[in-house]
Amino acid sequence: MNEQLASFVGDAVLNNWLSLSSLAVTFCAGLVALTWFISNLVHKREIRLLELQLAHQKDQFSQFETIVNQRVDALKEQAGLVEGAIENDNRQQDLPNVSKEIMFSRELRVSKEKDSSMSAFLKNTEALSRLLSSIMRVM
Repeated sequence: MNEQLASFVGDAVLNNWLSLSSLAVTFCAGLVALTWFISNLVHKREIRLLELQLAHQKDQFSQFETIVNQRVDALKEQAGLVEGAIENDNRQQDLPNVSKEIMFSRELRVSKEKDSSMSAFLKNTEALSRLLSSIMRVM
């Protein structure tokens, strides 16, 4: 019985070897095509996800840039207000202390009041300078 079965299978393979080999080649080609198709689908999906992620990052960056610009503008406005307040304060401090005697003398006579106001002015100027330099570093 085994001999008859082996003989039958052998005859079937020998008689149909061309169709069996074409079936094997067709199966392999179909397997390659299916793999290529799935690979392209995965690749396209990956590209689409990366594009979405890039668009999201661009949106986040533009929001961040807007926030930074708003903060820089606010700091510039505050620096202008501080500068105006310092100038106004200095004008108010300097005007009452002016005397014609000092203006026309050849010697440099500075009162202690004026000396303290000058040191306060220098301290305020240093603070303003630091503020402006930090604003410039941000920009």
